Amino acid sequence: MNDKRSRPSTLQDVLDAVAASPGGTTVADLARATDLDDDLVRLALHQLVLLGRLGSSTVELSCADGGCSSCPSSAGTCGTASPGSLVTLTLTRRDPGQG
Repeated sequence: MNDKRSRPSTLQDVLDAVAASPGGTTVADLARATDLDDDLVRLALHQLVLLGRLGSSTVELSCADGGCSSCPSSAGTCGTASPGSLVTLTLTRRDPGQG
């Protein structure tokens, strides 16, 4: 008989893997650590943010102050991709009485 309580939930697996990587990690690293698919890890991270277990902030990425000419990518590839952003997630503190 398969008892679902015999192993931690996917959300707890991902949360534990994040906690075990205090210096930072990637989705691919979390997928390897939890033996889950990258997309499932992304979904779990999103849910953990919605539940307030992880905090989320976005850092916008853009060209250097000197413009494209000061960037190492200016050798023919500058402007081929739009600047993006980096999303950082942090563990949130929970009171012992919270579930």
